[in-house]
Amino acid sequence: MGYENSAGLGVRNHYGPKLMNEKFGGITTTGGAVKQAEWVFSYDDLPVNGTGDMEALIPAGSYINKAWIEVVTAMAGTSGTLTVGLEEPDGTIIDVDGIDVAVAQAALVANAWIDCNGALVDSGIGVDAQLLVSTGGTVTAGEFRVVVEYIQGDKDNSGRYTAGGTRA
Repeated sequence: MGYENSAGLGVRNHYGPKLMNEKFGGITTTGGAVKQAEWVFSYDDLPVNGTGDMEALIPAGSYINKAWIEVVTAMAGTSGTLTVGLEEPDGTIIDVDGIDVAVAQAALVANAWIDCNGALVDSGIGVDAQLLVSTGGTVTAGEFRVVVEYIQGDKDNSGRYTAGGTRA
C-alpha cells in the first residue's frame, strides 16, 4: 500500500486496500447514530492531525460515549506513558488528555484493554475532532488500538440537527 501526497493541495491518494490498522483511523457504525472511530498505531508512528480527508474525524456536535485502549504489543522502555486526547484538524488542541491521561507502562501489557476516563469521555464536543496521542518517559516498543464510541450529532450550518446521518 502506498500514499501519494501532492504538496500544497492538502490531499493524499491511497493505493491498494485501506486497512483499519493504519494511524489515519476509520469509522464504523454500530447501529443508528452510534459510531466508533478506531486507530491502530505504534509508539514511533503516532496518529497525526490533518485536513487531507484520510484522517478519521469525530464530527462537531457528537457525544463521546466510551473509549478504550487495546494494547496489541506491550509498551517497553523506562517509565513510559500513553496520553490520548483530541484536537481539531488544523492542530488546535481540544483537550490533550481528554480521552485518557498518562496511562502507565505497567498497565500497557499485551492484550490489555483499558477503559478510558478522560474529561471528554461521557461528554459532547462542539468542534470536529481527530485523535491526539503522545508518549512520555522513554518508550522503545508498543502497538495500540484506540476506539472511541460516539453518538453522532449531525447539525447543518445553522446549528439545527439534520436527518439521515450526513453533515452539511
